Parts: sequence; C-alpha cells; structure tokens
Amino acid sequence: MKKLHLLLTVLISALIIVGCEDKFTGVQNPVGPNSGQKPDDGNDDGNDDGNDVVIDLTKDYPLISTIPTFVTEDMTEDVTVIGKFAFEGNNRIKSVIMPNSVLEIGTAAFARCKKLKSVVLSDSVTVIETHLFNGCEKLTDVSLPENLKEIKRLAFYQCERLSDMNLPNTVTFIGANAFSRCTSLESITGSSSLIRIGDRAFSHCESLHTIHLFGTHIDLGAEIFFEAASKIPV
Repeated sequence: MKKLHLLLTVLISALIIVGCEDKFTGVQNPVGPNSGQKPDDGNDDGNDDGNDVVIDLTKDYPLISTIPTFVTEDMTEDVTVIGKFAFEGNNRIKSVIMPNSVLEIGTAAFARCKKLKSVVLSDSVTVIETHLFNGCEKLTDVSLPENLKEIKRLAFYQCERLSDMNLPNTVTFIGANAFSRCTSLESITGSSSLIRIGDRAFSHCESLHTIHLFGTHIDLGAEIFFEAASKIPV
C-alpha cells in the first residue's frame, strides 16, 4: 500500500507540473532560434479551439528576465528583454501587455501571430524593431511607447486591419516599408520630430487618406506612397 500511495503521489505531482508548464508555453517552450522548436506553421483554420492566449507580461511572467534566451538563477527579476523570434508564428496569442521593465524587443518577436489583435508596448522601449509585427493580419490596436524614437523597416508590414496610427512626438525615423500593405490604414498622425521616412514606407496603403507628420527637414525616401490611395493630403 505504501508503494502504491507513493506511486500515486508521484503521478499527481507530475500532472501538476505539466499543467503549470502548459500555462507558460511561450516561456517554458519558447519558439525562437535558441528554443529547439520549430515555429508554428502559420496555418489558421479560423476555428476557436479554446486555447487562445492573452500574454500579460506584468502578471504571467514576473520571474523571467529574458525571453527566450535565459532565466536568471535567482528568478527575481522582471522581464527586461523579449528575444528575437520569441513568439514568431504563434497563432494562439490574441493580446500582449508589457510591463515598463521591458527595455528591448527583438526582431520579428511577434511576426506572423495571425490572431494577435491588441498590443500594449512598454513605455521603456524606444525602437520598434524590424519585422516586429510583420504579417499580424488581425492587429487593430497598438499602444505605442511615449518615448518611441524609431519604427524600423517592415515593422507593421501587412497588418491588414490596422486602421489608424497616432505616433508620439518623439518619433524621428520611419523605416522602409514600415507600414507597407496596411490596406485598412486610413490615417497616420503625430510626430513633430521626424527626420527620415524610408522608401515605400506607406506603399500599397490603399485606404490611406490623411497624414499629419511634421519635422523641420524631413528626408523622404523613394516612392513612399507607391500604389497608395490616389489622393493623400499631407
């Protein structure tokens, strides 16, 4: 009986551990270059399987200092870095909320998250990296950091449901194709500090009709409105 009781205890403990790890799929089994896993294949049949995820880094991952590169030994630090490709191709994520402890978000960290609809970025982030939300076709709501300075190339490429973007006054640089193929984008307003807008930054934005961006001397790249709406008052 003692052996049987011990065996049952071990089995129950194992089930509890597995259940806990499943809640933290994005961290315990990260998708990325160092994770040993292949990214999601990107297929989305449109059915809600009940496993969609809201990642609240202010609550869900208070002990992880870097995703997915490493976990600190003392396990006491807040999230400070989200590694490149960390959640790339994860089709379960619907919403992301970041604490202000996050200082850096790597390249393509949330690219091709087909169900991602809303993101609250850390106010400590100053650069939106290349391909960060590339192919997030359902993304509609993005809360940008107050001190944002750069939006790099292809950052919001093919975010087809993004309808408007209000940039902080601190933004100085919009990279090439940053908002290319955002086919529902109607207006982009905000920054009074712009220095450079890269090539084809708003190309194929066929719904774009209002742009209010200012700067003393703005260096404009080639064909920034290529195949965009026919009339754009700037």
